[in-house]
Amino acid sequence: MRESRTAAILLIGNELLSGRVEDRNLSFLARSLWEQGIRVVRAEIVRDERAEIAPRVRDLCAGHAFVFTTGGIGPTHDDVTIAAVADAFSVPVIEEPELARRIREHFQERTTSAHLRMALVPQGATLVGGGLAWPTIRIDNCFVLPGVPSILERKFEDLRPLLGGAPFVRASLALVVEEADLAPTLDALALSFPRLEIGSYPERRRVLVTIEGRDAVEVDEALARLASETAHLPRA
Repeated sequence: MRESRTAAILLIGNELLSGRVEDRNLSFLARSLWEQGIRVVRAEIVRDERAEIAPRVRDLCAGHAFVFTTGGIGPTHDDVTIAAVADAFSVPVIEEPELARRIREHFQERTTSAHLRMALVPQGATLVGGGLAWPTIRIDNCFVLPGVPSILERKFEDLRPLLGGAPFVRASLALVVEEADLAPTLDALALSFPRLEIGSYPERRRVLVTIEGRDAVEVDEALARLASETAHLPRA
């Protein structure tokens, strides 16, 4: 069953797992989706292997409202994401006429079969984000994004109207205390407000407590409870 307003991110690329390339896409997508009121609850990295990508896409799409893949959609032999996503949805790969037209228009007489590989999509996919020269491929709840951060970021900005939603509400309180001493208070707070996400982030003798949720009134109530129960502690 798909959880409402949740997302999973599947990072694809041998270069990520070898450490040759440092990923920037996960942090960008997590922040950007949070701004849309979508919580990233899972992120995975897989190799450029069709047989590994397909089952992960299938499982992630079954359990989350949105799935974003990154990487593996170029014109070379190791760009297998499109085929793997098609496998995940049990459909063939076809040439998308509009993408093929744009590619031919862009490269003109230099167009090759390698260029036209980038016009292949899973059957039943749609093109979204019409504000860019190269729209994003979407099939069901899966969005197929490039691995190059600068291009991915531009594509995501074009998807925001489609994703809709409102950002989560976040409040925080910084306290001068050892985290272990604060744990019982936070445990009780989490039990009292199960719909909120409560985090604690220690740094030396300072702990930053964050409270996140969709309901501003509930977040304010939890913050007031925390402030009251820690009134004896110095603020950072």
